[in-house]
Amino acid sequence: MPSSRDPLNDILNTILYSQTEQSAQPQTGAGRFAQGNSAPRTTTPPAPQPKEPVKRDIIALASDHAGLPLKQEIKKLLDEKGLVWKDFGTDSAESCDYPVMGERAARAVASGACSRGILFCGTGVGIGIAANKIRGIRCVTCTEPYSAKLSRRHNDANMLALGARVVGVELAEMIVETWLETPFDGGRHQRRVDQINALGEGKTLQNL
Repeated sequence: MPSSRDPLNDILNTILYSQTEQSAQPQTGAGRFAQGNSAPRTTTPPAPQPKEPVKRDIIALASDHAGLPLKQEIKKLLDEKGLVWKDFGTDSAESCDYPVMGERAARAVASGACSRGILFCGTGVGIGIAANKIRGIRCVTCTEPYSAKLSRRHNDANMLALGARVVGVELAEMIVETWLETPFDGGRHQRRVDQINALGEGKTLQNL
């Protein structure tokens, strides 16, 4: 006898069987564990890096007896600007030797203990010469702001020398403000500063 199977029932049975097979298979993708893995993959965030310590600029100060009064006035200016300074002497009006005072401040700058330095004597010349004998020091003696500005822009001067018998307090303040606020230009000037440093190391530029 011919079969009495309903073709529609066969189609429905086929669809149900297919869905049952698919549900038995492991699923992968978002929100599911990949086959063979027992736990979801996790990404460990990088450990926070320690922050670099904030380095504060410390300005080295030094003077002989002749430069002491002007040094005291410049201290007031630095305090008004919130700048940190360290005085390497003298603190007395008695006669003393400017090379000794200049060396103390210059070595502090050369070692990195201080970022820059300001020196004072009668003319600013003697103590500036003494400071420049210390390797790594580029000290400029200034009597007006323009030279102070270019000493920073072109020469990266790290010490300034002032003469208490040459410049008055107001002019000295202008010079100091200009010198402190002017950055180094770098570029071609860096090459020349490197040459100055090489001379300080006893090298001959013709051999470089």
